[in-house]
Amino acid sequence: MTSYFHYEDDGEGFDYENGKYNLYEIVIRNDEKQIEVQINKVHEGMIDQVSKPQVKCYGNKHNKKVVIL
Repeated sequence: MTSYFHYEDDGEGFDYENGKYNLYEIVIRNDEKQIEVQINKVHEGMIDQVSKPQVKCYGNKHNKKVVIL
């Protein structure tokens, strides 16, 4: 299992200091049959900048099924 935290704010000013940001935890599990990608919103303080995240899987040498949760 691998995890990553993705931080998003408007990129302008200091509103993030007042909680106006989003924080996502991205968890990747890779087993014998498939690769699972789970995206959890940890903190919601603003409207999402992207409505649907894009997930690209490189190096899937064994053509495992990729599941987005």
